[in-house]
Amino acid sequence: MTLANIGKAIAAGFTKDLEVSAVTVFLAGGSTERGSSIRPQLRQELRGRRYVRGYDVLYPEGLFDELMGSEPNRDLLSLENMLADSAHAIIIIVESPGAIAELGAFANSEKLRPKLVAVVDKKYRGHKSFIMLGPVAQLRNVRRGAVIMHDFRNPDISKLGEDVRRSVKVIVKDTSVEANLSNPIRAQYFLLASLFVAEPIELASLAGLLTATGECESKPASVVAATALNILLRQGEVTLEETRYRLTPRGLQRLNDIIKGSKDGRSFVKLFDKCRVDILNTARSKSQRLIKG
Repeated sequence: MTLANIGKAIAAGFTKDLEVSAVTVFLAGGSTERGSSIRPQLRQELRGRRYVRGYDVLYPEGLFDELMGSEPNRDLLSLENMLADSAHAIIIIVESPGAIAELGAFANSEKLRPKLVAVVDKKYRGHKSFIMLGPVAQLRNVRRGAVIMHDFRNPDISKLGEDVRRSVKVIVKDTSVEANLSNPIRAQYFLLASLFVAEPIELASLAGLLTATGECESKPASVVAATALNILLRQGEVTLEETRYRLTPRGLQRLNDIIKGSKDGRSFVKLFDKCRVDILNTARSKSQRLIKG
């Protein structure tokens, strides 16, 4: 079985009908290196509690490095538009000058605005500033709950988490995400399976696997693969050894959890075993031809 056929098999037998229950959120705002930033606390709060659907919370700036490096001619906002197709909601904690500028750009975007929630310091309530009269007022006209006023000096992270969940619940009802493998968030699952059956493997080969599925064109496939791998690297689920990627024990556990939590888990295991056997047989056949030659 060629790598192309493996890509098609994993897409058809695994990711095509895979039910992913998590709500994906991009959490933007001030630098996480600032001790006063409440963003890391909110991320932990959202990820730590599981109700009907869990939360997959990502920092968007960590993904853009790969994207900008792959396509330097693309502007940052167009990249964020692409990633907006992959997330159910975008939360901006307005706690820095950069976050204010980001909020202004996002609020003016027809594509991003329906998924946007702004968390603003309540001390600015009633201020006649650009931020309050401009993007904040614009968001308030979109829907109730699009703007959350919170006390940044004495934050109640539990309450903030509840407010964010309430807002995101409304967004999820009215918006959608890309369900194919051009979505780098969904491509994570495809790459976890691909690494399981074919590791160690280089980025170019993983991009080729994505292209072979027919769900991601060859040009953006390298961007999607690099972005998805960056997410997995930051989550400690894959490791990069020289130029090749491997699953870590944490990545293997995540894939195992997906299998156990799915009604099609047994068929996934059979599919992965078949792919691994076919790869071994192909390698053995090549070795025999070398020996005979």
